[in-house]
Amino acid sequence: MKPVIVFAFLSLALYASPEINPALKSDWVAEMRHAVLLDHSARYGEAQPIYDRISPILQDTSALPADDPLRAELANDLAAHDHQLARYPEAEALYQQAIGIWRRMPGAGARRDLALTLGNLAALNRAMGRFSAAEPLYREELEILEQVTGKQSGNYVIALNNFAELRRCQGNLTSAEALAREAVAAAEHVPNATGEDLGAASHTLAVVLKSERKFEEAGVLMQQVLDTWKKTLGPEHVRVAVALGNLADIRCEQGRCDEAETLSRESLAIRRKVLGPEHPEIAINLNNLGFIQRRRKDFVAAEVSFQEAIRIAEVSLGRNHPELANLLVNLGTLEAERGRLPADENLLTRAAAINEKNFGPADARTLVTRVQLAQVFQARGQFTAAERIYRSALPLLTESPAAADPRVQQAIDNYQRLRSAKTKRG
Repeated sequence: MKPVIVFAFLSLALYASPEINPALKSDWVAEMRHAVLLDHSARYGEAQPIYDRISPILQDTSALPADDPLRAELANDLAAHDHQLARYPEAEALYQQAIGIWRRMPGAGARRDLALTLGNLAALNRAMGRFSAAEPLYREELEILEQVTGKQSGNYVIALNNFAELRRCQGNLTSAEALAREAVAAAEHVPNATGEDLGAASHTLAVVLKSERKFEEAGVLMQQVLDTWKKTLGPEHVRVAVALGNLADIRCEQGRCDEAETLSRESLAIRRKVLGPEHPEIAINLNNLGFIQRRRKDFVAAEVSFQEAIRIAEVSLGRNHPELANLLVNLGTLEAERGRLPADENLLTRAAAINEKNFGPADARTLVTRVQLAQVFQARGQFTAAERIYRSALPLLTESPAAADPRVQQAIDNYQRLRSAKTKRG
């Protein structure tokens, strides 16, 4: 499955920090701020030792009172770090700790920070596929922000965008579009909103429209976003690269894959220049370029792009990150299409293992990867192995939010063909 990156890998850290007690302006506070900046640059390995040094403070009330806002901020920032590294149980516990502190604190500032941390926890649940758990958190975030900052605030617009993305992930595209359009309208009334801010809301709407296959409208809107960001941010800003990448996907869906490859390569060049050669977003860009090359039947080039994406993801995210699983699946399906055995099986088996480790054996992502592996077995004539996977995975998938996923529908069709052929043989 080709991942859609709306702006960055994750947007987790709080943008507003509480006032720091002067007595606590110690070295660890400065280190914490530095670690957050490293995380924003995807320099997770450099940030980890800093968090390792300061995280014991969360268990030491003599160094920091139990309800001090800095404790909540540290818990949130450490949770964001774990979240980005797919350490989901650790991140969830830390977010809950921060939320508990914010709930006990009075004042509008604490309410605002509570809302933003709720949004972070919602994003974590969304990443884990727990959409029903994410929804009430997003709703509470929006309710609090409406009370504290009003609908005409940047934080409220961001929360609406994130809720729209949840709806998109749930497959409720009608609701996603309505929320995204509401965010665009709200962004136009944010005091002192910049072209960058307005473009972010429109960008989310364009991504939703792309998912709805409304390519004409999505393309017009994404081009407007691209032009706005080029003008306000400069031609080599990372947001320009994101808009270029998404416009490339739209153009390829419109059958303009030659133009799409040019746009994707332009996006890749900007990201490499701005982010460095081994940033996670480089891997995403290479993956999307590989999809375009595959659509153009340039399988050799697509294989090179997918392989480089995997190498970078292993370096920047680690060998067990769920994003790596997506990349492995994409290369595995390409290899299956080319009849490259056993590379396809090895890649899909590894991807399924990563998803199972992160999300469990019954999660839709694990099950989808498994049925993709079943289809490889079926194509090879290994019908018993294929049927075993279909029989265990498909009943769970058809009862999950992933039931409408085209890959699930394709697997159901293939299983029916396998069963029909078996009946004829029998």
